[in-house]
Amino acid sequence: MHGILEYGLISDDPLFASIMSSYFQVDGYFPIFSLPRMVRHDWEIEVLKRSVAIRRSGAKLVFCEMKDYGLLAPLRTQSGMDFIPLEKPSDALSIVEIDIPKQALKINEKDYLPGLLFARNQRKVLRIIKGSSDINLSSVNQIKSDTLVVIEKANLITDVCALNYACAKGYQVRFVDQVPETLANHLKKLFIALSSSDSQKNSFENVYDEIGTAISSVVDWEQIQRDYSKVQFVVSHLPLGILIDSIPVAHIHHLQSELRFIDEFFYLELTSRLTEGFAPSLLFVDVGADDLISEIPEISDRLKGKKCWQFNLCGRNANRENFELYMRYFPYDLMLISGHGKSPDCREVIYSFEDLKGKRHEMKLLEYYQLGPVKGDKVLVETKEYFLEFDGIAWDDKERLAQIGISHLVHQWINAHHQNKTKLVSYKDINPQSIQGIELHDGVYIGFTYIFSQANNPILLINTCCSLIELGDILCAAGPRALVGTMWSIFDEDARRFANGFFDAIEDSSVCDAFHSARQSLKNRYSKMAYVYFGTLDSHLLIRSASMDKKLAAPFMARRLSNSLFEAIEFASRGWISQDQLEHLGNLEKLTQRFLSSAVPQEVELRQKINTLRSAIDLVTTKSRDTGFSSPIGQ
Repeated sequence: MHGILEYGLISDDPLFASIMSSYFQVDGYFPIFSLPRMVRHDWEIEVLKRSVAIRRSGAKLVFCEMKDYGLLAPLRTQSGMDFIPLEKPSDALSIVEIDIPKQALKINEKDYLPGLLFARNQRKVLRIIKGSSDINLSSVNQIKSDTLVVIEKANLITDVCALNYACAKGYQVRFVDQVPETLANHLKKLFIALSSSDSQKNSFENVYDEIGTAISSVVDWEQIQRDYSKVQFVVSHLPLGILIDSIPVAHIHHLQSELRFIDEFFYLELTSRLTEGFAPSLLFVDVGADDLISEIPEISDRLKGKKCWQFNLCGRNANRENFELYMRYFPYDLMLISGHGKSPDCREVIYSFEDLKGKRHEMKLLEYYQLGPVKGDKVLVETKEYFLEFDGIAWDDKERLAQIGISHLVHQWINAHHQNKTKLVSYKDINPQSIQGIELHDGVYIGFTYIFSQANNPILLINTCCSLIELGDILCAAGPRALVGTMWSIFDEDARRFANGFFDAIEDSSVCDAFHSARQSLKNRYSKMAYVYFGTLDSHLLIRSASMDKKLAAPFMARRLSNSLFEAIEFASRGWISQDQLEHLGNLEKLTQRFLSSAVPQEVELRQKINTLRSAIDLVTTKSRDTGFSSPIGQ
């Protein structure tokens, strides 16, 4: 497998990306990064994500369009890389003509664009017919491989990213049409239907067949599992390979694909040069439900004699505030969540508000809500809302909504709602059970994580019912290296068997192969088909059967802890986390000191860093709370 090239591109134009890919990807993966999205408070986070990805790629030069050069100033600063602005396409082609043999350049007199994506390794350049979005795959399809990459066409730059990745790996490629919104909504309703007790007992086979028929209209999944040994799907939302069970199958979301591909190359390179001091960090979350036998004690026993750290967030300490903060900032390589899926309380509500012209409108919402912590004389209420109607127009009637300029009106509604300028017209409590979160000690986590620690790209195993229906897109966007969860309800015994099977196989396998092995261990097809893996085919978790020299391993872990804490403090200074929340991170400083106490005395620089860290924490908090972490020292 070839590695990543030393130059890349940041753009949102697939055709510009195709020019660069056609000529620069020869002996490796040509990294392409989409522009950070200008979406309210997400802007800084998107810049941060891409700056980290660019650094991980090792790119020495990053090309961009001249018009984007100013916009990318924060990214240029944070990534520390040289950005070369180009006028599209003339500058790109002139660079190509200088650095690439001229026989590789094929220009149509009427359309100089060499095509969507590349086939340079076949000594051919793909071409696109002017005015057409059809992709000519005649060269790429000459690649013979028993591994297939299926790309759901999104007409985005991630189409280019996915094909670049497949060709760098030497995988065969197949494009399929984008799933229509009506079909996507129908499939989601079928997944939700499988969570009812009636479906478990009586109608699973009927619903299964209906799902199979619906997916077959997009991709021939039965033929794929007959003809290939592995398959990677790049999808907009739906896991199109969910019914494939005889071969390993992986999914990646389009909007995160360029980051995930970089992560895979980065971690393969990282693991090749890790020192003896490295040991992966495992974080186990277990609420301790009375009606559930947790798999975590069995897995802890299985991991005895393995070189890894184990941490536990259990019982009352597995609350929403702790869970989100440690999920984001604790340096772990894998998180296993054991428990139940649950839907919070819900009501159908109508609000009215005035637009900028003084005209009144009504917004009908599905509003999930739950009580949060008490702050002084107030109780915080956590809500999550889904649009149903606007001025009596159904939310799925896109044509009528577009006619009234809905995009501008929605922004005005959001601003009014955040400023408490909306008026409650009516509401009624309902029980739709259409979303499922993770049941924690003090409520339900329904997904508000925007980004993980930049020291992390963890593997998440959410072993609860329906864990991906609501949280799949949210958690994939937050940036895990791999995500394993369920699309509908599962039986408790099958959940335990799956988790144990996964950890039995993970030492000698990729994450995808371990997932496949665990899935195959389930005899009940209802539970087996519920599990889905989001990630790449070759992601690994480096767990080894070896004794751990804590004198070597403890300083390594202490550095990871301190780096995560400094990052959290920086985020608090930007207002991304509150000072109250930062109090919960104070205990990590104590844990860092425990690791440091096992380190050799020569770790002077690290000790100085920890002292600086303690001073920084003291500036923003006067107390720290016990988070319930058990120290791995001496285990």
